[in-house]
Amino acid sequence: MALLIGAFAGNLLGEALEKWIPLLARYGDLSLEPRSFRLLNLLHFTLGFSLRINLVGALGALGGLFLARRI
Repeated sequence: MALLIGAFAGNLLGEALEKWIPLLARYGDLSLEPRSFRLLNLLHFTLGFSLRINLVGALGALGGLFLARRI
């Protein structure tokens, strides 16, 4: 949970500081393309994952992970 909170707070901070330091708001993408699974025409579901995070968000996630391990 601390990892997600740190990443979210870092992304917000990176967006806020974008005017002064544009490098901080550059986003990187990590994704797994959606895949569809079908089970005997009874069950059909799609599974995928996408994460967009900026530099400050990545640092925030690492900081959150560090704090969570210290507590």
